[in-house]
Amino acid sequence: MSEEYVDLFDSDDRPLSRSVPKRQAHQQGLWHRSAHVWIYDRTGNILMQKRAQTKDTFPGLWDISVAGHISAGETPTEGALRELKEEIGLEVQSDQLELLTVIHMAYPYPRLGWFNREHCYVYLLESDADPNTFTLQREEVEAVRFFTPEEFSHLTLGERGVAVPHEDYYRQILNAIVKKTERL
Repeated sequence: MSEEYVDLFDSDDRPLSRSVPKRQAHQQGLWHRSAHVWIYDRTGNILMQKRAQTKDTFPGLWDISVAGHISAGETPTEGALRELKEEIGLEVQSDQLELLTVIHMAYPYPRLGWFNREHCYVYLLESDADPNTFTLQREEVEAVRFFTPEEFSHLTLGERGVAVPHEDYYRQILNAIVKKTERL
């Protein structure tokens, strides 16, 4: 498999007209883009994926429905659509994705010698697709399942060591989905 390249951006998400291998972007702390897609059903249940045990970061923990780097030359929406298809086998149209926000994340991974700087394009996708019909990319995803808002809150904000530790981000997602589905 060929090495994945990512486009580089400045800290304000302006393009630098340069691409590097993803590994180099992580090792040198260079700003690049990623796409996060949060899938929810019409009743407000939120799909999460359990990361594969072989992942470099946070193996075996619950995380975003679908996420990945935006490849060189891709738009954020194209990257989101590609990741949906690759990770869980779900094909949707671009107009089904709703851009919620862009989050600028910068955090170290000392164990790996990385400093990750990403402009994360966060999308919402309403879907009642049955997770049992998804085709999981086993090197990325161990399992997927819908959680009620209450379960999601407990899993991501209460119990430690079961979800990737991004509490403020999870709170923002939960609030957005609850608001969209008018759950109290």
